[in-house]
Amino acid sequence: MMRTALVAFGLLALNASILLGDDRASEDAHLGTWRQVAVVVDGKEVAVGPSTLLTVTREGYAVTVDGEPYQKGTTKADRTKSPVQSEVTVTEGARAGKSFGQISMIQGDVLIACLGVERPTEFKSKPGSGHTLSVWIRVN
Repeated sequence: MMRTALVAFGLLALNASILLGDDRASEDAHLGTWRQVAVVVDGKEVAVGPSTLLTVTREGYAVTVDGEPYQKGTTKADRTKSPVQSEVTVTEGARAGKSFGQISMIQGDVLIACLGVERPTEFKSKPGSGHTLSVWIRVN
């Protein structure tokens, strides 16, 4: 159950998360591996274990839990917007075939993303919003 709750929207990433702006102004700032440290789903905090990882490449993203594949997908980002706006499409695993709107930003080695069927306009996950807010720390 914790795995499902923890990653229910680990796609933040979607969950990632993913394809983001950066205070370092680097087009590649989002690339690498990130560990999930906090997540709020529909206004409720969800327990986070140390083993949910998001790996972002130029081709897309992959989420693993306890070293096992959980989800893969792609994103399209509009870096002219602040915060960065992305369309996240899940291609494999949990929620395969679904698309989500996302806003995101990177501050140093911290990635903050908020995702939902309707793109969030702020970094909040209020009860009833259907939004997932997640925080990730850069691993490498």
